[in-house]
Amino acid sequence: MFGREEKVSALRLTAVQYIVLFIFLLLAYGLWRLQVMQSGKYAQLAEQNRVRNVPILAPRGKILDREGRIIVDNYPSFSALLLRDSTRDLNADAETIAKGLHLNADEVRQRIRRFSSDAAVPADFPEGRHHTRRVGIIEAHKNEFSRT
Repeated sequence: MFGREEKVSALRLTAVQYIVLFIFLLLAYGLWRLQVMQSGKYAQLAEQNRVRNVPILAPRGKILDREGRIIVDNYPSFSALLLRDSTRDLNADAETIAKGLHLNADEVRQRIRRFSSDAAVPADFPEGRHHTRRVGIIEAHKNEFSRT
């Protein structure tokens, strides 16, 4: 057949079979290592790779009556949102958050408990005594409490 009449030796055929078997065993071990041994690592990476909902507060303008008099005016205020996108213990970080925002730590823990089912914990604070310092602290430390 095809001008070739010699057969492949049994030794070569056995060697090729063992090489193919070794490759399949190597692939099976790699699959087992990924699925069984490192499943926790990949489950954590998958949990952190979700789409997260970030609430966007709509800006509101002045509300005027029909004569053009201001009924409701804007005042500068900021909202700090503590997003629950990681598996960190927020109660453990309550002291640091409260210190940075010049709030009581028990109040921060109470807000965390009250908004436990929401995606974010709001902390609204109007312009006042510590307004500029709070905004600066939030901007300076915003990456400290991000996902690890």
